[in-house]
Amino acid sequence: MNASGWIKKQVMRLQRWQETLRGRRELRQLSEEMLKDIGLSRVDAERIAARPFWDERPTEDATLKRHQVTGQVVCRHVRCASRV
Repeated sequence: MNASGWIKKQVMRLQRWQETLRGRRELRQLSEEMLKDIGLSRVDAERIAARPFWDERPTEDATLKRHQVTGQVVCRHVRCASRV
């Protein structure tokens, strides 16, 4: 891999980590109703949000859900918590 390819890969990794961190912060802000809509408890949300941003292992269920009121698409995958 050449230098520019390596730099591009690192920039993409940093962007992914930034999105992961943002998504986990947003997950903490969801109401109990919104968490229920996506099949998570407050304990689940806190456990996911507490993980370090570089920990990108998927959860058991990575299905997409749409919140019934806001229409926001929320992914239960740790990396993309509420980003779609």
